[in-house]
Amino acid sequence: MPDRTIASSSRLQVLKETEINPVLISQDLKSVLQDHYDIILLNCEARHKNFANIRVTPLRIAGGKVMALQSMDILIENAPSISASNPGPDFKRNSELKEGQIYKISVSHRGLFKLDKNFFENKLKVNVAGIDPRNIRLLGNGGAMLPESNSAFRIDDLGENPVLFKGEDDGIFNDGDYMLFYADGPDSVNYDPVTKEMKSIKNIYSSKSYYFIKFDVRPGKRISKIGTILQTNYTTSSSVDYYHHEKDLSNLLDIDECNHGSGQKWYGEELSNTRELNLSQEVQLDNIDKSFPAVVSAEFASRATQTTQLIINIDNASKSMPLASSPFSCTSRFAANNYFRQNFAITSERPTVNISFPQTGINSDGWLDYINITFTKSLEYNNTPLFIFDPTATSFATTRYNIQLSSNLSDIICWRVTDILSISEIPVQKSVLSASFADESTSYQRYILFQPEGITESPEFESAVENQNIHELDNVDLVIVYHTSLKREAERLLKHRTNFSGLTGVAVDMAQIANEFGSGSKDPSALRDFARMLYSRNTKFKYLLLFGSASFDYRHLLNNAKDYDLVPSYQTAESLDPILAYPSDDFFGLLDPQEGENLSGMLDIEIGRLLARDLEEAGTIVDKIIRYDTDPKVESDWKLNMLFLGDDEDGNTHMSGVDDLANYNSSDAPWLNQHKVYLDAYEQISTPGGERYPDVNRAITEEVYRGAFVMTYLGHGGPTGLAQERVLQENDIKTWDNQYKSPLLITATCSFTPFDDPRILSAGELTQDQTNGTIALFSTVRAVYASENYALSLATFEKLFKKDANGYPTLGDILLSAKNEVLGANSRKYFLFGDPSQKLAYPKFEAEVTSLNGAPLNNTDTIRALEKVTLKGIVKNAAGSVHSDFNGLIFVTVYDKPVNLKTRGNNGGVQFSYQLQKNILFKGVSDVTKGEWSIEFYVPKDINYTVGKGKISLYATNLKDEDAAGYSDKFYVGGYSKNGIKDDKPPVVKLYMNDIHFVNGGITNENPKIYAELSDDFGINITGNSIGHDLVAVLDKNEQNPLLLNSFFNAKANDYSEGTVSFPLKSLAPGKHYLHLSAWDISNNQGSADIEFQVLSSDDVFIEKVFNYPNPFNTRTRFQFETNYINLPLDITIQIQSISGKVVKTIQQRITPGGFRIDDIEWDGRDDLGNLLANGVYLYRVGLYSSTKEIILSQKSTYQKLVILR
Repeated sequence: MPDRTIASSSRLQVLKETEINPVLISQDLKSVLQDHYDIILLNCEARHKNFANIRVTPLRIAGGKVMALQSMDILIENAPSISASNPGPDFKRNSELKEGQIYKISVSHRGLFKLDKNFFENKLKVNVAGIDPRNIRLLGNGGAMLPESNSAFRIDDLGENPVLFKGEDDGIFNDGDYMLFYADGPDSVNYDPVTKEMKSIKNIYSSKSYYFIKFDVRPGKRISKIGTILQTNYTTSSSVDYYHHEKDLSNLLDIDECNHGSGQKWYGEELSNTRELNLSQEVQLDNIDKSFPAVVSAEFASRATQTTQLIINIDNASKSMPLASSPFSCTSRFAANNYFRQNFAITSERPTVNISFPQTGINSDGWLDYINITFTKSLEYNNTPLFIFDPTATSFATTRYNIQLSSNLSDIICWRVTDILSISEIPVQKSVLSASFADESTSYQRYILFQPEGITESPEFESAVENQNIHELDNVDLVIVYHTSLKREAERLLKHRTNFSGLTGVAVDMAQIANEFGSGSKDPSALRDFARMLYSRNTKFKYLLLFGSASFDYRHLLNNAKDYDLVPSYQTAESLDPILAYPSDDFFGLLDPQEGENLSGMLDIEIGRLLARDLEEAGTIVDKIIRYDTDPKVESDWKLNMLFLGDDEDGNTHMSGVDDLANYNSSDAPWLNQHKVYLDAYEQISTPGGERYPDVNRAITEEVYRGAFVMTYLGHGGPTGLAQERVLQENDIKTWDNQYKSPLLITATCSFTPFDDPRILSAGELTQDQTNGTIALFSTVRAVYASENYALSLATFEKLFKKDANGYPTLGDILLSAKNEVLGANSRKYFLFGDPSQKLAYPKFEAEVTSLNGAPLNNTDTIRALEKVTLKGIVKNAAGSVHSDFNGLIFVTVYDKPVNLKTRGNNGGVQFSYQLQKNILFKGVSDVTKGEWSIEFYVPKDINYTVGKGKISLYATNLKDEDAAGYSDKFYVGGYSKNGIKDDKPPVVKLYMNDIHFVNGGITNENPKIYAELSDDFGINITGNSIGHDLVAVLDKNEQNPLLLNSFFNAKANDYSEGTVSFPLKSLAPGKHYLHLSAWDISNNQGSADIEFQVLSSDDVFIEKVFNYPNPFNTRTRFQFETNYINLPLDITIQIQSISGKVVKTIQQRITPGGFRIDDIEWDGRDDLGNLLANGVYLYRVGLYSSTKEIILSQKSTYQKLVILR
């Protein structure tokens, strides 16, 4: 039973259950059932409303039998708002970075750092003359990762760190003056009182901790001294310290050939070939107190089919731990994570430490995560900073710390560094070779003892920081978060959304978010906290668009991959299970106080991501979005096409699921026309590489070329394409030709778009970042389950065509609704790769048929073969009356009855039955004038003569910014007209390649288009109802594989007797090719045409058949040539020179050729100065130039002659 979310609750009571008689299930499933129906109630909140998510396991065990739940009555008791007692944080309105001169610095470890005059002048390039050092401030929050829980404490904006500034009292920055500060490094260290360990937590987002130097107009915070404490309750001369070894070398799922790098955890040294790791040279336990045991902990990942063991040997004392087995499969955990903790008696400051993973004769691999040694040390100061921490002190109100000194020191001081925002100096009492200090100790306190003049290390200078204040933002609908390199295109898209969609928005650099919400670190929680701030101020904030790709490799640890972590995504803590480890942008939309951790809760805002890796890709994507929204060429009847794709595996599960979606869509939005490509309906070909469906690939390419409003696929898949038979691969996508017909692509499959893997460009990414392809994707990033895929897909379709007070939903509306309806890990792996504020190009108004053959349309009308039909109708405005201001064109498609189809049952499978309304009786175009239209046509002879319901599909456009759609099925098709036409004249066929400029025998590239002009007195037959009467093309005399062109015929406006065909050919071999096209009229008279063309490889660009006409000429001539370079921007240069070689005229044009022959470059015989050239012979040649991501081109033709004769 799928999850369902209902409004408001906290308590659930079952009142009544109705069961079905025992059912049969597998023994594996039976073993996990309980004796009751398992019901889980999850309290959730979304956009300040309460919801309850109810999950039911509808099977139980009763007397050894399996019972199934048929129905259930439940009582939901309402509860107060979850967040009523916790309204959320009160964020600042002004950032510390709003004003002042600011510089960003970094450190890679905890410690003391010095900034002297040389650092300011030579690193920061600041002239300190005239600067009052008392007004220099240090800002930063430490380097640890931000908490994931929204309710956990964090510093808003940037806290000020107290510093020691020697010599500032005179207000002048002198040569000997310097600033000294303590900084926490990027990793956090916490003491666990239960295990008595110092635990180091690696910062997975940054290897640096960032701070900011600010030159202000007010004094900075300085380290204050506390008063001397004379009486203490506890005295100690020891401290707890630690040694930690951890190298992040591998994300284990990244090295698994079945999967992609996932999760937050990385591992270090691999103990597979080399089975031991000796750390003796680096372990140093200074001043270790041998009377206390050391706590040694480690984590180790093991991959073996049987139990193995890990052995840690320290100073010849060995302790071992059994390691769990881990099955070798693509869907099971890649390895088992094992935790080791033992006490060791360590007697040396430089102990021998050896880690071994013994070979046991079975295939086994292992990886060390870390080893940590927590030990007690004597408090001895040896002229280097001494860190002091004694957890025992918390049992007493005050504690005195006694330290031995290596020499008589007078300048030693002590800072309490527990809280970096309130560091204090503790008075130190000194004697000849000892020192002591006292402090309150009811909570854990950390100290550092040092000599100020002995500190020499400086931080690393990062950059100057421009003033910023994104904390002031409020009252926005849309936020675009971009990487600095993509700023231009992000701002261009924001301008479009403001002007076109009427949204209030802002584009924000991810670096600014890192500075104000992450203390300079690109922590995903910083981005989420920024979104929380906007949401807490105003729920008008609805759309978050992440502009740029991301990577599971936050710190760019992979040497063989580029750094594509432009705008980070969130990775799960789970890092070994390929099902439970994944990225999710949903993290940024879980904004309520109780949410944040574990990706639990309901989304509060709509999130999308544009997968640009560089500025050129970003420009291509933004161009596509603006074109989709505003270009009149988009307005056409492709918007009525819905394409459903179903895999042939798993007992027809996927075809059945996608057909259910199609059936739902047919009843929910009947004005749409469905097209189905179910793999098992096509011939399966055996190849050396496995089973293949070449006709499926061809069918998808043809459907994309014709145009699909939404494409939906259910089945198997991966980053290289769909299905085990390799459907929709990279090369297929690259040949798509649908610049003005971009679909929404829904892929309910595994890992179609693992965008965060920097070493691959997935099929999903490829559909977005090219000129052709998709307008957006609802797509998966990791492995998912088929049943949950269907549930989420159904929830998506339930929202896809539903209007509310604001009209049709945005892409973000659709996916947010579906995800909040179907909660769970599966839905977290679904992303919107697109703009969440984008609406699909839904038709705005309704078109209607008002009469058939002069009578109002009703359910009794029948149209028959060979009779003339006249349809009339209107376009309605929003009020439902005739839209009298609407003038343009209407596309009318008349369908025969639905047909019942069966798949082939390939691989010995069961045939799958489905229905499709696919046979077209007529397809034409007519004018719309003042909202009214009419059209006439003759019904073909080749109809299905059985009487049944047909369908009229309507799409109207004013060719600018308004369109309409509609349908009618209130009529019947069948029978034969006794008064039908008599016709024995065949249709006229004119055949070209790409366009009418093509000349027989000309050149093309490997992906040309068939282009034909057809005419007949009574129209062309495109019904597909009769064998042998289809509109078909035959390439290279391959009669066994004709190309069916029925659905690619487009009638001429207001004339059923003429039309054109445009059909894509793909991946033709270089060389000579022959094409035959055959057409039938509605009376089944045949006409045909033949053509020959030469395919040239696109690896080389050719310029052929260069000439000008007329030649000789008097006043004007046209230059003409053929090239195999089309559909991309092309700079053409024609250089004309005298016989002596002097250039007299340069003609330049920039075009995007749609055909292979260019013949419209005209010249008037004048030179570059506008003067008429003298009679005579001149030389010229054509140059082609282009620089795009696809190709860098520079090609010139041979010289040709022209003659001017006046």
